[in-house]
Amino acid sequence: MRSAYLLALAFVRRHFAGMGTVASYVLNPLWTLLLLGLSVYLAATLHKAFLLGCLLIFPLQWLLGFGRLWRRHSSVLENIRKQWLTPADSDVDFEWLYEEYSSWTSENDTGVDDLSWDELELERVFSRANRTFTTLGEIALYSIMRTPLFQTASLQKRMQFINLLQNDQGIREAVQVELSRLGKARGFRFNALDSVSQSPGSYLRITSILLLSLTVLCLILIIPFPNSTVLAIAVTLLLVNLVFSAWFRWLLFWRVSTFVYLGGCVACAMRLARLDIDDLRPYTDRLGELSALTKEVCRKSRMLEREESTSSELPELLVQYARSFFLLDVSDYFRLIALARQHRASIRELLGILGDLDAMQSIVSFRKRLPVYCEPAFSVGDGLFLECRACQHPLLEPAVANSIMLDKKNAFITGSNTSGKSTFLRSIALNAIMAQTICTVSAAKYKAPLFTTLTSINSYDDLSNAKSLYQVEAERLLNILTAADDSRPVLCILDEPLKGTNSPEALCATIEILHYLSQKKVLTLVASHHVQIAHELPLNYAVFHFAAPVSGDPLKQNYILQFGLNYKFNGIDTLDQVGFPSTIVNNARKRMERFLGSETKKE
Repeated sequence: MRSAYLLALAFVRRHFAGMGTVASYVLNPLWTLLLLGLSVYLAATLHKAFLLGCLLIFPLQWLLGFGRLWRRHSSVLENIRKQWLTPADSDVDFEWLYEEYSSWTSENDTGVDDLSWDELELERVFSRANRTFTTLGEIALYSIMRTPLFQTASLQKRMQFINLLQNDQGIREAVQVELSRLGKARGFRFNALDSVSQSPGSYLRITSILLLSLTVLCLILIIPFPNSTVLAIAVTLLLVNLVFSAWFRWLLFWRVSTFVYLGGCVACAMRLARLDIDDLRPYTDRLGELSALTKEVCRKSRMLEREESTSSELPELLVQYARSFFLLDVSDYFRLIALARQHRASIRELLGILGDLDAMQSIVSFRKRLPVYCEPAFSVGDGLFLECRACQHPLLEPAVANSIMLDKKNAFITGSNTSGKSTFLRSIALNAIMAQTICTVSAAKYKAPLFTTLTSINSYDDLSNAKSLYQVEAERLLNILTAADDSRPVLCILDEPLKGTNSPEALCATIEILHYLSQKKVLTLVASHHVQIAHELPLNYAVFHFAAPVSGDPLKQNYILQFGLNYKFNGIDTLDQVGFPSTIVNNARKRMERFLGSETKKE
């Protein structure tokens, strides 16, 4: 009995929750019309001059609205300049972004894999770089950062346009003003543009056609049969249409928001196409062509007013009621679905261009906020090469800069705890991905081939699939070994590989993995505390270490990368520094001395 009651309650809520919205939509404008009509009646009754005053209210209201609009537009540029170079403080819905990215990109795109994306904290890098004005720009920037390019020509073209926006403030701000007018709408969904599932049930369309037909028929019959019965039926049908239209708009509010925003995108493309800027011709000319093809989408979507945008101006109220009486919103919605399917390719291209324009200006903002950056240079040929001078992590402020140069050499890096090994590896991997996505590197100089960047830095137990840490690590390393057989150069970043098992097996397996990778088209940077590995590596590995901690303070590091293997252990000193019992610390030091002595005798 209780379950039946709950089902009935859910049905009532689902179908009648919008009655308050519907009533507000119907009654608020009606109340305004009644007040205006009463004012005109009183003015005409009391004195003719009052009637003239009432009539003058409408143009005065229009002039005041135009003045507010002009003041708002005049402050847009000032706000852009004020906020553009400041970090964005809005939260990013990455789940929504990933869904839209999947719809935005093609199936053939080779993107950054999810594990590398998480290990390198690229979501945080995206949040730092995100200074977009539109929803399209946000999706495009996310797509760009997840999809490294492997064609030098495409990267050069992207770099040239970023430089154009960076070097010419007038061009950049002209684009930014129009993009800011478009704004963001989180309700936007790519799938809604061509998905049949977004269409309401056919019963709604049939109902709307039937109501409209009966309304038109009754209005026609009033002419030959001007009696009260026909008039009453016509008025009743008009009121039913008014309520049906309001209910329809409430029911599809979250669906039509995509089409409303789409209309704004077409209007934005039209405005950008009118910019008389020679350097923007490749974009503005194409936007002009695409907006001409899709201008009906813009016109139809503008008529789909939202409930909160109800106007109090008499001309707009009359238009709004006329559209509701004759169910024009309903027919426009179905027409928009047909237009979106008909011009699907043109719409996607138009949205893509707008998104790219917004993403490029956001990259310029990110560049200007970095303490140091350079544009990448890409080496040609099959040689494995990496030169990164004064490399910094883009999320650290301040960051210690380190340099590395590898020419047909891999790198084995060791060092004390918290010395900077993992941060340095992340910096190299991040900058390699940024070089092939946003053409911006947080370094003084960067030169390398076009890499596929793969990482194995952080591994955790996968309890949902009953996999241990070691199993997760092994599967990740197997994916990297498989990618090593590809013809494209691979940048492989490993941090303490196979740390999920015992030391002897981890050492032996790691050495064999590094030997295997050294024979492939892979540039490997590996960090490990196990210095024994360095003695077993092939000749094409260069050995580095991070400098010892500041004397007397094992927690304070220099974070400086140096050539060679010499470094000081600081693990036990760190335990002493953080407050471990002296018995543990002293006995551990004695045990460490005996261990090092036995290892020396073995050698």
